[in-house]
Amino acid sequence: MTLLAGISFGEKLTVIILCICILVFMLVNVYLVISLHLRNKKIYNEEEKKSSTDIDDDFLSQ
Repeated sequence: MTLLAGISFGEKLTVIILCICILVFMLVNVYLVISLHLRNKKIYNEEEKKSSTDIDDDFLSQ
């Protein structure tokens, strides 16, 4: 808190609120990145499974 020693109470409150907003924004971004990564992984696995069954069907039909 020595960094905030030379400013008024209102300015301290503003800095603290801005820090909290930045922290919340970063947490939301981390959540979105993780959820999108998991969703893309799920879609990739479904496509891979679908393409592997198509390949197996082609092999068996020959």
